[in-house]
Amino acid sequence: MMTEVNQLLDQAKRLTSLADQLDDHERLEAIHNMNELEIEACVLKEKRAYNENMLARQHTEFEKVKEEAAAMIRRAEEEMKEISRCLAVQKKRLAELEG
Repeated sequence: MMTEVNQLLDQAKRLTSLADQLDDHERLEAIHNMNELEIEACVLKEKRAYNENMLARQHTEFEKVKEEAAAMIRRAEEEMKEISRCLAVQKKRLAELEG
């Protein structure tokens, strides 16, 4: 009977030791996973900062191009007015010459 009790005690010690090792393994795996998540979060933060900077730069460039386009339209409108004025003067002269 004593032998069986000792065997059961030894088996209980082995099982406790295995359980401790399993807990350690799970803990190490959880720490490893947390480290990977921290690295991924850091990479994502860097990407977000890069994308925010790119968006700000593109917005600035867009505003600049938009202003340039508006200036081109104003110049084209002024040229059209000048051409219309010149055309009206030439029509008046032609009418005077014909007439």
